[in-house]
Amino acid sequence: MRGGVAKIGLIGIAMALLLPGVYPQDSADPVILTRILSEARTEAEKVKGEDSRILLLGNLAAAEAQLGNISLAQSEAERLEPIVTAPPHYGNCNYIYEQIIRTQVRTGDSEAAYRTAQRISGSKDEAFYVIAVELAKQGKFNEAIGAISQTNRPGNVLRRAQVFRELAVAAANKGDTRQAAMLFDRAEDLSAQLRTEAGIQQATIQLPLEVAASRQACGDVAPAARMFSEYQIIIRGVGDDSKRQQYMYQFAALAARGGDFDLARKVLSQITDPMRKAQAGAAIVREYLADGIGDADAAFSIASKIPGLADRVNSLASVASAQARKGDENAARRAIDICQKLLKEASAEFKPWGTLAVASAEYELGDMTRAAELCDEAIALAKRLTIHPERERLTLLSEIATLRISFGDEEGALATARLAEGESLIGEVAEIESEKGHADSALRWSEKLSDPEQKANALLGIVRGLSVKQKNSQEPRNASYPRCKMLSDP
Repeated sequence: MRGGVAKIGLIGIAMALLLPGVYPQDSADPVILTRILSEARTEAEKVKGEDSRILLLGNLAAAEAQLGNISLAQSEAERLEPIVTAPPHYGNCNYIYEQIIRTQVRTGDSEAAYRTAQRISGSKDEAFYVIAVELAKQGKFNEAIGAISQTNRPGNVLRRAQVFRELAVAAANKGDTRQAAMLFDRAEDLSAQLRTEAGIQQATIQLPLEVAASRQACGDVAPAARMFSEYQIIIRGVGDDSKRQQYMYQFAALAARGGDFDLARKVLSQITDPMRKAQAGAAIVREYLADGIGDADAAFSIASKIPGLADRVNSLASVASAQARKGDENAARRAIDICQKLLKEASAEFKPWGTLAVASAEYELGDMTRAAELCDEAIALAKRLTIHPERERLTLLSEIATLRISFGDEEGALATARLAEGESLIGEVAEIESEKGHADSALRWSEKLSDPEQKANALLGIVRGLSVKQKNSQEPRNASYPRCKMLSDP
């Protein structure tokens, strides 16, 4: 009768999720989430495959840490550690400890976080960087810089520069422009140091352009313009045309990410290599449409001229989705019609992906029937894949399931997930549904799952989705600069 007991427990949780005042849909009640994780752990312990069971238990421990159940997460990590470090696993529990550290800093216990960092196997640097970023989010910038100073690999200039950029973004979102400028300067200096040490290559071009893009996005405009100007000159001086075209693509994409679309389009017009021009155009379109703050008409103008068929279809489909969200049905239909014509010429390897992109636009337009038909068509087309067919098919099914659940097609999403026979995909469906505010529905169908691994993954997905939903609602943002955000925010 174990199943009966579990069923009563989960239905009770689902009722709590539905009752106004008991479970606010914009927040995550730690008590309820802890109960869901407890049920997930019970199911995970029944999983017969050792690798799958250990992975699930580790992920559950990390989720416990995120909820603030630090002592439980620590005891689970200590229990799993001797198992995962021994053959045949050769792993570690660092990812659990990093989540514990993150939570300890967020709750004001930095001393405990430093103690936990000593449990990290190998280099402790990432733990100190986690501490630094979390302290910066609280406005404790001197303490954050102190955490960075404890790293024992100061030669890792790339990573240090990335972290200083993240600290600068945190300062900008706190409204501390002076501190943000100083931290951006540190990131810029480290970028220049890396270029001096390693020469001009993809990483040493990417890093300073990311710093410049973040400066631009966060309102530190004059230094951003100076950096972009300096790197334009550097890139023009690259003698190898293939490398120069690659760097120009990176430049255009990051200028757009920072919100300087005039500069991005100017660089795009100077790219002559068809592949790089297609990549740059697609990147600019993505940034135009990011977070609903861009210009769909300008994006259409660029998307329609992208030389590569695949990039053009994906970009036009994204534009159609954005136009549909704006209520411009005629413009969306125009973009979809172009996509459909282009797909007739597409290769068998791209056709399922292009069809899925159009399905997304149809969902945005509200044509659920047509969107579902296109999803089914994409699944059928996947049978013709010849390059890494199984891997590509699983990835496609994952994206189809994700798309379907994001638009409320629960039945279609679950059917797609089962086609993939992937327990983790079941978890993705539950996560997205919960993040969208439908954890009650996810709990109802997860209770019907008989396979312990699927059920544990689904319950873990619900907790993750609700946690992400809460985090997104609480994340500090500078209203004047909506693009000012951390690129690697956990």
